[in-house]
Amino acid sequence: MKRLVLALALLISGCGIQATGAVPMGPAPTYVPRGATSGPTPADLVLFFVVDGHIQGVARPSDGRNSLANSLALLFKGPNAEDTKRGMVTFLPAYSGSIGYEMADTLNVKLPFPLKGVPALGLSQIACTALTALNVSGAGNVRPDVVTLTGSEGAPLQRGCDG
Repeated sequence: MKRLVLALALLISGCGIQATGAVPMGPAPTYVPRGATSGPTPADLVLFFVVDGHIQGVARPSDGRNSLANSLALLFKGPNAEDTKRGMVTFLPAYSGSIGYEMADTLNVKLPFPLKGVPALGLSQIACTALTALNVSGAGNVRPDVVTLTGSEGAPLQRGCDG
């Protein structure tokens, strides 16, 4: 009986924590490469590869042509020898041509191959690399959490940076 009374008293009294409104906590988190003390700069290209079934970013120094096009071109070359030693792989097909894109409400990336055979983590590699390139460069006024990908089959799909 004492347990029932105690449980009822706790239920009625609540936990004692007062509700509050939104509390400002500073800027949103940004990508910081493993081992680095700060995030990417406008001089960096950030590419996303797959490690142990998850997406992981790696910063590359830019040759001064930091752009979405350069980031995507480098992404499709795959991980370099150092990345491979760290277990990074790509789920994207090898491609060495240019990748088209346009900015509207979302970033639209136009790929010259079908998306049907590209695994979800490969699509995330493209989305994360593209969104980070826009974020680092400060270019564009697009929705920051989703990319529209259109393959050669023409059916667009939206993809966020997840994986």
